[in-house]
Amino acid sequence: MVNYLVRLGWSYGDEEIFSLEDLVQKFAIENVGRSAGVFNTEKLLWLNAHYIKTGDPVRLAGLLTPFLEERGVNPTTGPDLVAVIGTLQERAKTMLELADGAVFYYKADFGYDEKGAAKFFSADTPALLEELIGKLDEAGKTFHVLLLKTNLCLPYTSVFLQLDCAYWNADAEKRLRAAKP
Repeated sequence: MVNYLVRLGWSYGDEEIFSLEDLVQKFAIENVGRSAGVFNTEKLLWLNAHYIKTGDPVRLAGLLTPFLEERGVNPTTGPDLVAVIGTLQERAKTMLELADGAVFYYKADFGYDEKGAAKFFSADTPALLEELIGKLDEAGKTFHVLLLKTNLCLPYTSVFLQLDCAYWNADAEKRLRAAKP
């Protein structure tokens, strides 16, 4: 917020993002504009998104917890919140958006858009979704076997492992290492 407010009436070339140390070093009264600053919500959202994107996930987890609690979510009863943030922080512009996205990881009971469900769901849909879940679960297990057997490290792999897959524990790791893909 400080970054945004200081830029309402002061400029330093084309630079938009400053740390507090930068502001102290670079501020000069000569660069304060004479005209009134114009509040720009889009720029504020852009700056906020930048700080969420580049923010420390551990710090963001602490900031996000009250927003999740407002939504009836206890982040200590599900996957690691830091790992969840790692999957969302690239797209979130506000803490509200981050919280809304994180709820998915903690609640099993969510509703469907009634118009969309009426348009796309049929009597066969539940059976097809169950089959899809089974195939995705098997693909996930095969993926983990391949990772373990090849010692391959892919981007985001650690995030998925931290999300507490049901089959990921010490015993499962031994079984997976012995399994054939």
